[in-house]
This record gives sequence, C-alpha cells and structure tokens, in this order.
Amino acid sequence: MPDPRAREGRWSLSQILQATLIGLMAGCRSLWEAEDLSDRLSEPMRKMLRLPRRLADTTARDALCRVPLEGLRAALHRLVHTAWRRKALAPVGLPVGVVALDEAAWGK
Repeated sequence: MPDPRAREGRWSLSQILQATLIGLMAGCRSLWEAEDLSDRLSEPMRKMLRLPRRLADTTARDALCRVPLEGLRAALHRLVHTAWRRKALAPVGLPVGVVALDEAAWGK
C-alpha cells in the first residue's frame, strides 16, 4: 500500500498499521490504549514486531486519517483471499463461509 503522507517520518506506514493491528488484536479500544501497549512491549517482542519504541497515538491518528479506505479494504480483501486459498480460515459460529464487513464501521 502506498504511503499517502507528504514525507516519510520516523515511522513507516507498515509499522503504524502493524502497531494499530496489534492493538486491535489485543483488545485495545482506543489509539491511546494501543500507544500504552506499544510502550509496554518487551524488547524481544519489539524486535520480532520491528517496532523500535512507543508509537504515539497522535502519530497513528495522523497517519491513519490519511490512508484511503479503499486501499485498506483492498489490502484486507487480498489477505482474506490468500488465507482462504491456504485453507487457513474456518467458519466460527456461522453456518456459511462468509466474511461480512459493515460499511458503517468504515466511516461511510
């Protein structure tokens, strides 16, 4: 996904997206909670995730507000399609093999 920011900062877009995703997967309900999580990561975990330090919530917010939703949606579609082809997805609690996204959740 191309970086829509005017110039590259201290954080790459992939690091910001990864830190945000880690926060979501850990149950963080805000970017501030994701910032706190990134601050509490152990050094081995930081190296594994390639997150050198705490990611400020304002840095994440500024970058995420510039990323076009169509780009994120296309990236998510590719990831789900790849996982489906690898047989890495299994229905959980649904009688059909469908992934549904609510447009309202994406800000439309």
